[in-house]
Parts: sequence; structure tokens; C-alpha cells
Amino acid sequence: MARFCRVKKITDDSEFDRYGVINGQGVKDGVIKMTNIVEKPGKENAPSDLASVSSYLLPGEIFGYLDKAKEEFDGNGEFTIQPIMQQMIDDGFDFYGVEITNGTYYDTGDKLEYLKTVIDFGLRDPNFGDKLRAHLTDRLK
Repeated sequence: MARFCRVKKITDDSEFDRYGVINGQGVKDGVIKMTNIVEKPGKENAPSDLASVSSYLLPGEIFGYLDKAKEEFDGNGEFTIQPIMQQMIDDGFDFYGVEITNGTYYDTGDKLEYLKTVIDFGLRDPNFGDKLRAHLTDRLK
């Protein structure tokens, strides 16, 4: 079974503090066999400029790892999947990062970015895009 996540090139230094960052070996254009994934490393500790952002396809074995991580979690900080993925990589599971190259990534985990996403899609909607554009134009006067 393939195990992968979508990755994107980091375009702003603040993203090193918002996303997990991967590194590894390229196996073909836009596909990286991951050797490391580090959650929110900051720019100075980032292993690359590829952020792990979405669309995780994970094997069933992850549930055993999740159970163990849950038992060890002290309730402080954020419970994230990236350290669990790193443990699985260390245990011999292959994970791949597939780069988003022909599309736009929308961060719907951030409230402002989510709002921007809804507006972007609303403006493109053939049924109400024009009305939304008129509303926004009126509001911005």
C-alpha cells in the first residue's frame, strides 16, 4: 500500500513554523521518498523547503502507533501525526511526499486562510460569484 502526503514548496518563512517539513530522496518528478518529517521546525532547523500540508494516505498499522502515542501524550502542546509518521519511517515503512505543482493549496486549518478560501471559491462560482463580488466591492467602499 502506498503511504503518502501532499507537500508544497514553502514560499514564506512563517510557514516553517506552521507546517511539518519533510526531506528525502527524489524518486521521480514531484515525488520524494521521505527520510524525515519534522513538525514545525522553524526555518533554522528545517530539513528542506517542502511542507507537509494535506491528503495523508496512511496504512492501517498507524492505529497501533496512534494508541501508543496517545498513551504517552501528556496533554501539553499539540498532538500531531508527523512524529508518528517519523516513527513508522524509522521502523521501515516507506512514505512519499507528492508535491502540489499544478494547483493551489488552501490552508483551511487557519481561520483567516479558511475565510480567504471560501471567498476565492465563492468569487469563482458561476451561480453567485458576481453577486458576491458586488457585495464585497460595496463593503470595501
